[in-house]
Amino acid sequence: MSMFVRLVVVSLTAAGSVLPAHADEAVVARWYLALQTVDRATLSELLAENAFIRLDDLGITRDKSAFLSSMDQWQQTVLGAEIRHKVEGVEGAVTTVLA
Repeated sequence: MSMFVRLVVVSLTAAGSVLPAHADEAVVARWYLALQTVDRATLSELLAENAFIRLDDLGITRDKSAFLSSMDQWQQTVLGAEIRHKVEGVEGAVTTVLA
């Protein structure tokens, strides 16, 4: 079964700087690797303190703390899965990804 999720992460950081489009893709690749391996330290590092993660397929938005707290449940969900993604667009501080 294949499921597509549209994930919008606001305030994804990379050393606090504005990045060119090719760097955004590198940060997003790092993000999805951290999600697949449930690497809480990397996820925490990538998210700004005031970040909100909008999970459109679930109809929810979580702040950084709530998102990181959900990783225990996520670990069971992602076990044995492969996460593929594609950057759909970058507009200001928002990167939209289809995963």
